[in-house]
Amino acid sequence: MEVKNKKRLTMLDAIQVYHEGNQVYVKISDKGVSTTESWVPVKFQWKVCGTAKFFVMLMVMFTSIGCFSQNMMPKSISVSYLGEMVTHPGLKLTFDYPLTEWEKSKSGRRGGERRIEKSIELSPTVGFYYHRRYQSGVMAIPELKFKRQNPKGNYFEIGAGLGYLRTIVPNTYEVDATGEVSKTHAGHNYWAKNLFVTFGRELKSHRGWPMGIFVKPQFLYATPNFPKGVGYFMLELGINVKLK
Repeated sequence: MEVKNKKRLTMLDAIQVYHEGNQVYVKISDKGVSTTESWVPVKFQWKVCGTAKFFVMLMVMFTSIGCFSQNMMPKSISVSYLGEMVTHPGLKLTFDYPLTEWEKSKSGRRGGERRIEKSIELSPTVGFYYHRRYQSGVMAIPELKFKRQNPKGNYFEIGAGLGYLRTIVPNTYEVDATGEVSKTHAGHNYWAKNLFVTFGRELKSHRGWPMGIFVKPQFLYATPNFPKGVGYFMLELGINVKLK
């Protein structure tokens, strides 16, 4: 099959990708010599559908209403290192707004009483990561979580989030009608769903705002992608500052 009026999406040492209309074609080559007799068509989904974009807008709107209707100032703010696949660096900001809080008393081993603090919190987050020669990502994901904290300041969280991920792909080229190759910008829009657990500890502070440290492993799943979606393991290491 011969493809005419092709437009190159990316240029690698062994793989060339072109598109014509809504169809994508792939040809594998070795040092510039084609090892296939024809261009191979593949299926690819280019954009997040309009329904998905509309749902993201609604989710962000309801998150904002839920947060600001209670109080514009969050209960706490977290700043963390965000490692995509652990080693690819990034940064993440989290704003915690408690939806409900309660305490539960338990009898201690020595006969005393222990008070366990529990809460359900809504936490809008924004962040980014950089993966050299692969892609960079920018995300905005509201998270809903359950938190449990003991009298010693140790706490545990479990939760999930749903939001938006935008990736930026480097080293992407296109060919114009005259055959001239030029560098261009490329990227993809995704649904971003994550599941996470957090292990943290509040630090004693005699002055200023009380602070805490935490580690937060998580799994993020982005859709749509070829063939269905792509998963990322991410690790957060950060500090949490209480504002009230």
